[in-house]
Amino acid sequence: MTTADQLIAQGEARGQVQLMVRMLTSKFGDLDADVRYGVEHATTEQIAVWSHRLVQGAGSVEEIVGPKECLLVVTDLP
Repeated sequence: MTTADQLIAQGEARGQVQLMVRMLTSKFGDLDADVRYGVEHATTEQIAVWSHRLVQGAGSVEEIVGPKECLLVVTDLP
C-alpha cells in the first residue's frame, strides 16, 4: 500500500467515525465520554456493524455499541 493509499484509508476511517458520532448524537443526544472514546477508537469493521444496528432500529446506544465496560476493553487493546 502506498503512502497515498494509507492517507486515503485514514481519511475514510476518520470520516466513518465522525459520521457515527453524529448519527448516535442525533438519535440519542450527547454521548457519554467513554462511549465517544470507544467509537473514536473503533475499527472500520466495528463501525460498519454499529451502523447496521443503528439503521435496523436499535433503541439505545448500548444496543448498538454494547456495554461501556466491554467497549473500553475491546478498544484499548493494542
